[in-house]
Amino acid sequence: AGLLVFAKVATAFGTVLRPYSEFGRALLERAWPEQGMDIDGNGEIDFKIPRHPVIYYFKGLLPSLVANIFVQAISAIVFVAIEPNWTYGNAVYHCIVTATTVGYGDITIETDGGRLWACFQVLFSVV
Repeated sequence: AGLLVFAKVATAFGTVLRPYSEFGRALLERAWPEQGMDIDGNGEIDFKIPRHPVIYYFKGLLPSLVANIFVQAISAIVFVAIEPNWTYGNAVYHCIVTATTVGYGDITIETDGGRLWACFQVLFSVV
């Protein structure tokens, strides 16, 4: 049942973020367009030559990376509001360590509200 819930949450989150990601990728494509190649000589582009790997992957990953950084920044603000002894720096560190699934355990969540928010933060980070 838990896997089904996660799949539905992931689908919903992906649906919300898809237009943002497509818009960001379209902007980056305009900034660094792929060059076309006419292989058969009929005047139509048959193949797009991929850009340098750094640019190629940058264009694909940047919108999702920006969205994830935004989610972590908002999550850190929520943690600072919920956890009485946390600074923003501690909260950002906790969010990044949790989002990357490292989980050192050096910063612990002390309140039930913080634990509840952590469930959402993990879902939003992984999706």
